[in-house]
Amino acid sequence: MDFLKKLNEAIFKFHPQALMIAEESTSWPLISRPVYMGGMGFNYKWNMGWMNDMLKYVSLDPIYRKWNHDKVTFSFMYAFSENFVLPLSHDEVVHGKCSLISKMPGDYWQKFAGLRSFFGYWMAHPGKKLLFMGGEFAQFSEWNFDDELDWKLLREFDMHRKMQAYSKALNKFYVDTRAFWQVDFDWNGFQWIDPNDNNNSIVSFIRKAEDRNDFVIVISNFTPEVHTGYRIGVPAKGSYIEVFNSDGEDFGGSGVCNAGEILSQDKPWHNREQSIELTVPPLATIYLRLKRQDGSGVSFPETDAQIEAKGFELSGEKSSAAVAAKTAPKKTTTKKTSKSSSKTAAAPKATKAKAPRKTAARKGTAKTRTEEAVVNA
Repeated sequence: MDFLKKLNEAIFKFHPQALMIAEESTSWPLISRPVYMGGMGFNYKWNMGWMNDMLKYVSLDPIYRKWNHDKVTFSFMYAFSENFVLPLSHDEVVHGKCSLISKMPGDYWQKFAGLRSFFGYWMAHPGKKLLFMGGEFAQFSEWNFDDELDWKLLREFDMHRKMQAYSKALNKFYVDTRAFWQVDFDWNGFQWIDPNDNNNSIVSFIRKAEDRNDFVIVISNFTPEVHTGYRIGVPAKGSYIEVFNSDGEDFGGSGVCNAGEILSQDKPWHNREQSIELTVPPLATIYLRLKRQDGSGVSFPETDAQIEAKGFELSGEKSSAAVAAKTAPKKTTTKKTSKSSSKTAAAPKATKAKAPRKTAARKGTAKTRTEEAVVNA
């Protein structure tokens, strides 16, 4: 441990712009805190708990997800205890664990929709992002260090090209959206809207930049059900627009969307004075922005949205963390700071209808086998 501390101090002394990232799976504290504060001196630490929980969750058939809702929300019990990276690494797509797209349950269409929805949630979750090659275009076979990636899928199958286009668009949205990365490591950059809708397997939350008026609303639906008239509380009176939708037809989705402006209503919901009704697409993540504000400023009240233990009974470490989180003071105070002029985030200082398938459901098995034949050819 002393060696690693000395190593990090030396690295940052001679190469202050370097990044030191720990792939560390224990509960050893202060991995990403400076050595002079008693830490190990790394910039970031891999969030292995989030990775394991979410990969188990998205591997479940959607019908069982409402009993495992805690796997989606539990990461926020410790999300700001370190400077975390959310890894989808090579370790999870080898040795019989299946590729990311192969982990997804359902038919051919649902596999791609599930992966797009998961990526959308992952990109909005606090923490930096790491994706191993091949996941961006949904390679079906596991990674093989002796062979190249299955680039032939992009030449021969439309859904893989659309998945790659989705990954590009999602990355661009992330880079262009300060709310997703400017305040990544404390509660000032995040607030729940509703973490407890386990019956519908939907989570909704807000990501915030340093400028309190710069925020994005995120809704993730982990079932193949379309929800019309779905109501959520919002932080300001005015009109909202959908700015990103993983169910877009250009990405291989069914095209269920919220066109035009969504006007807020004077109907309290989720401990907020204003609320909106929207349509939530199947197996999809959508992002909303405030287009026009009416009346007083943006409000981020102390919310009652406690994370309940929705799902299987928690035990051991999870149980203790859940109890501690329920009794801990809420941390939703908005930090008022000037809007950063930086374009990119600075690294921390060392310190109810079935989803439309477009016949994909009927052809899924055959198409998957065709792709496997191409891959193995």
